Amino acid sequence: MRGHMKTLFTAGLAGAALCAAAATAAQAAEVRVEIDQAKPVRLANSAATLVIGNPLIADAVIHDDGLLFVFGKTYGQTNLIALNEYGETIYSTNIMVTHVDDQGAGSAVSVHRGPVRYTYSCAGRCEDQPTIGDDDTWYQARVSQQQAKVSGGATQAQGGGEN
Repeated sequence: MRGHMKTLFTAGLAGAALCAAAATAAQAAEVRVEIDQAKPVRLANSAATLVIGNPLIADAVIHDDGLLFVFGKTYGQTNLIALNEYGETIYSTNIMVTHVDDQGAGSAVSVHRGPVRYTYSCAGRCEDQPTIGDDDTWYQARVSQQQAKVSGGATQAQGGGEN
């Protein structure tokens, strides 16, 4: 009985180590894509499902076995998770959508005017990056513009808040 328990314990440790290694392997370096552009991403395994944290910022589609494309919709940062046919995470990364001039160095900047906050994605050039907690009127106007752009509608500037 004692030998059997030792074997089960050893097998359990080996299984835990394999799971930890698989979880680590699923993490990937940040994907940077320019706004209104697509970027190919090659996976080690086939993905059956893609999940985007904020589909207003970026989107992704499975092209074929192990290849997907990430599309930058509007400035900001979100995440991407790829699942295999069994629902297991095979790939996980952050996506940063930047301007063409950013050259891979984007960062969020918050401007505080008294109790009011505005957030921008800045690297050489600043663009609106509405973030929860920003001035509500300013935030709602920018999110409405992003939603109109994503759905193919007009993107005329709307009033609300100073820039």
